Amino acid sequence: MTMISPTLDISRSEEGGNVHVSERLLSCNEDRYQSELSLELHLEALKAKRKQQLEKLELRHQNGLEKRLLQNSLLTSSTEWILKSKIPQQSIRRNSENHKHHSSKVILQNLISNGVKAPRTTGTDSLGTVMERQRKPLPQDSQKAKEEADLAECRKQFRVAPVPEHVSKPLYDDLIHEQERLRKEGREQRRDFLLTTQKPFRLHKKEEKKRERLKEDMSSANKSEKTEPVCVRKPIPKAVSDHSFSEQLKEQEQQRKIRIHLRAQETLKASSAPIQRQEPSADRQTRSAQKSKSKMLGYLDQKLSFRPKTNTAVPDFDKLFQAFQQKAMEAAEKRDVTHCKPFQLRTSTLQPRHRSPENPQKSRDETNLKRSSSFGGLTSLSMDTLPTYITDAARKRSMAVRRSLELKDLKEQENAKWMKQHRIRPQAMSRAVAMRAKAMDPHKSLKEVYQEKLKQNRQADLERMKDYQKELKEIKTRVTSRPYLFEQVSQKNAKNNAERRYRNTLEQAGLDENFVRSKGETNKAIHVENESAEEDHDSTESETQKSAGSGEDSVTNEEEKEGNVETKEEELC
Repeated sequence: MTMISPTLDISRSEEGGNVHVSERLLSCNEDRYQSELSLELHLEALKAKRKQQLEKLELRHQNGLEKRLLQNSLLTSSTEWILKSKIPQQSIRRNSENHKHHSSKVILQNLISNGVKAPRTTGTDSLGTVMERQRKPLPQDSQKAKEEADLAECRKQFRVAPVPEHVSKPLYDDLIHEQERLRKEGREQRRDFLLTTQKPFRLHKKEEKKRERLKEDMSSANKSEKTEPVCVRKPIPKAVSDHSFSEQLKEQEQQRKIRIHLRAQETLKASSAPIQRQEPSADRQTRSAQKSKSKMLGYLDQKLSFRPKTNTAVPDFDKLFQAFQQKAMEAAEKRDVTHCKPFQLRTSTLQPRHRSPENPQKSRDETNLKRSSSFGGLTSLSMDTLPTYITDAARKRSMAVRRSLELKDLKEQENAKWMKQHRIRPQAMSRAVAMRAKAMDPHKSLKEVYQEKLKQNRQADLERMKDYQKELKEIKTRVTSRPYLFEQVSQKNAKNNAERRYRNTLEQAGLDENFVRSKGETNKAIHVENESAEEDHDSTESETQKSAGSGEDSVTNEEEKEGNVETKEEELC
């Protein structure tokens, strides 16, 4: 039982899955059937609407034909019947409708006799039949001719005449095309904007995915459960089957090698020595000077970002000064003028002056000779007018006016002086401040600083050039003293051979390399101590015997050199 239980569970799960799939299939089929039914109903409704529309159109066409036939028959019959019958106008007006129905009935009977289908008639045909009995029939030839004319007119096809060329304007067409183009551009812009504002996910995509999954499930359920694996063989590569492919690869490899060789030759031709052994010419010096000059004066070529705004219009300073003076005068204190009290001149009470009639000529001469300033305006007056007298009040008034004018002039002069001082004072103050600042400022002027900086920069350039020349010389000496590559290889080989021989000799002697190195270091330390002691001894001797000491020093130096050579030989051995 323990062995059978897992198989039962698997079979139950499979049955449950199959039931679930079958339920899904049934629900899908029901949905499809319902959608098909709704589509059929919709199509039937559309068909019914279409039929109704067609019937309405047929009725309209038939009514139009009947109207046209009636009009033609009325035009022909009315003229004949008016001439033949003497019916009063009132009866014609009353029975006009009956005439129409009767004529339509006659035309319909003629059409039926000729084989044409009769149109639908209304309930007013009985009236037409009554009028037809009253009327007399027309002759057959004229009736047939009229029917043929009516049929020919009915068969005519009316078409709209084309628009004349002088009416059409290309400007209108261009405007229409431009509007269409703008409409399309606007539609595209709106579509692009909507695409940009589109959200990253949509629900209809999920629904489409669900439908695809359902279709896959349906197809998998319909298919057989066991499917044989399909063997897919890879195609044979061209390199195995085609011989020309390998030859092509060889040709490509050969072309690549040729290209590499040509590129190497071009680089060799274009290359130059790392350092030219020629001495620096005057041109190089000028170039370096130009470079240093361009570095120093590079700030002059820079385009400044700050550009101050300048007033192009020059102000009129005279007008501004006059306006300022007027404002200052208006702002100055104004004193009220003295107002005189009202008074009465009692000139009427004065006694008139009576002239003596004797010697009128003498009096005239005296009056001509003695003219006062106060009575200058009375000469032109007649003798009958009364003379006027200057009073003390008028005299005081004129004096007060004169004084006020003088005071006004003095104030204007004082204001002008004050303005002049006001302008001069800040100028003098700015000069004094500049002088004091210059005296107190520890910094030097721009001219002095410029000259000092020039000297410093020139010295720095000279030092830099000296260092550069020195480095060049060192590089040249290093390059000239350095052996060639083949010499270096030979030296390296010789060194390796010497080291090998040295190791072989040590091994033959049964010595260790570390032991020999320690011995050499101890000997070197002893030799250095001896050299220091000898140098001290030589210094003491040189103080006493300078002449003799020089020879001994040379001997000791030679001995030292010999000792150094011996130690080096011992180390090599």
